[in-house]
Amino acid sequence: MPYSIMFHPDMYVHYSSDFAKRGYATSSHGCVNVGDKDAILWLYENTPIGATVHVF
Repeated sequence: MPYSIMFHPDMYVHYSSDFAKRGYATSSHGCVNVGDKDAILWLYENTPIGATVHVF
């Protein structure tokens, strides 16, 4: 997946261009999908290795 940031084994924050359209209808593996490419690109470029991630 583009701009993937792993925060737990096999769990990622990543870009998904059509997630807003299809949502979880086809499947999800627990990842956090971001549909805003500029936002995920900023996050990808500015998240240091070892950063703590809190998902609410």
